[in-house]
Amino acid sequence: MAATHIGHCQICLRVCKLPGGLVARHGYRRPRWGHEVGHCLGGACLPWEGSCERAVWYLERLSTYLASDRVVLAKYESGEVDTLYRKSRVTGQQMLITKEDPTWELTLRETIRGVQYQITDIDRAGKALTVRIAAWKPGEPQVVHGIAV
Repeated sequence: MAATHIGHCQICLRVCKLPGGLVARHGYRRPRWGHEVGHCLGGACLPWEGSCERAVWYLERLSTYLASDRVVLAKYESGEVDTLYRKSRVTGQQMLITKEDPTWELTLRETIRGVQYQITDIDRAGKALTVRIAAWKPGEPQVVHGIAV
């Protein structure tokens, strides 16, 4: 079915085709073999112009992620964790790192920094999404004239 309208994804705000009135699947990659890897969670949902329900759902999911990451960070900072994984720069394989390993302190610092960054990123995204949801008003998807979409 050819899409005659375009609209914005509720999650990433990307302008997408609306086959059947729903946001087309997007945000995926197709590595060598042609299968899809990953996707935006706003695909197959109404566009932003028609609803903000998916954005509200995603905001709840972000809150869950944020709470979980804060628990993980507290465990790292308190020393509760005895093992970590680090990607080898030589082989690319995951390596198990224990407290006895000479790279333990460096790996722990890098891991904590990564979780702190993730918390900051999720928090920022959640605040922006909250503002967007509060300002939501229904609109109309754009009709595409003379362009095959």
